[in-house]
Amino acid sequence: QRIVLASATEQENVIIKRKLDPIVFDLGPTQFLSVRPQGISSTLDNTTSLVIINTQTFNSAARQAVTDSRRLGYKGPVMLVSKVDMLDVLDEIRRMENVVLLQRPYEVKDLQGLVRKSMITRKVSQQVHRRFNTVQRAHVEMIGKTKAATTLFNLSRGGCYFEYPNRAEIKVGDIVQMTIELDEVKRSYAMPAKVVWTTPVGQSGGHGVGVEFLGKTLGL
Repeated sequence: QRIVLASATEQENVIIKRKLDPIVFDLGPTQFLSVRPQGISSTLDNTTSLVIINTQTFNSAARQAVTDSRRLGYKGPVMLVSKVDMLDVLDEIRRMENVVLLQRPYEVKDLQGLVRKSMITRKVSQQVHRRFNTVQRAHVEMIGKTKAATTLFNLSRGGCYFEYPNRAEIKVGDIVQMTIELDEVKRSYAMPAKVVWTTPVGQSGGHGVGVEFLGKTLGL
């Protein structure tokens, strides 16, 4: 599988690759191909798993790179690493199929998490809710199974990421019951959630799980 890195300079591509090197062992055999945005169309083939377009701001070159990729038949995930301030541009990106925006400035672990998710699921969905990094206690209950204690590492109104102790017990598509204890406000919340992606090696070494909350949050 191949990740295409498209930045204005080779140095910027090298910086992105260095940030992704720690998760390569988790992705399996992966080749990085370094180009400029206007050179993407000459690099795509059936081994391409992800295209990362890295620009300081979302500009015409980035827009054309996405268009060229789709015109040539590439339907896989595209990640835009750019700064976007205008609402009409954000709406334009949200309408792009299988394209996700990582807003500058960003944290390295957010870049790594999105790349890992994109490579595993071959799909990306634009993040609607702001995500907060955290270390928060929680419990996960599988249907018909015992409840397990876990730790959340990021949380938004739309979902969360945690690490589960038993990899074999939890799979994409499973419905789980989350109980999250927010220490700062001294409240607990319970809600159903759907597993949308997993990885065998999460950011703290456990089995990583990303879930999307279903319905409204219920206060206990």
